[in-house]
Amino acid sequence: CLSSEELIMLQQKCRSQHCSEVLISYIVDLAAASRRDGNGLSPRASQALLTAAQAWSLVEGRDHVSIDDVQAVFPAIAEHRLDSGSPSTTGAPLSNALLQSVHALR
Repeated sequence: CLSSEELIMLQQKCRSQHCSEVLISYIVDLAAASRRDGNGLSPRASQALLTAAQAWSLVEGRDHVSIDDVQAVFPAIAEHRLDSGSPSTTGAPLSNALLQSVHALR
């Protein structure tokens, strides 16, 4: 269990995780690719993806966010937004297809 003070400290620490310009561009590219066929990830979903990746990198013991962190949390953040909220019984097909279609390195 965490105290409220510990939780606040961890939230602040998450926000201070370093994010490179390349990483931000990758998140923007994922969101843009999701919109090619109609509804996709909103700007708020992109922000949620960044926040989740920051938390993931902190849990992994780093002070910076990597492309791998974004890819690790992407299905959990994106899948329900991409399939109109329908539960998937086959994993994360839509988000995995997006991850494969967007190049992480420029």
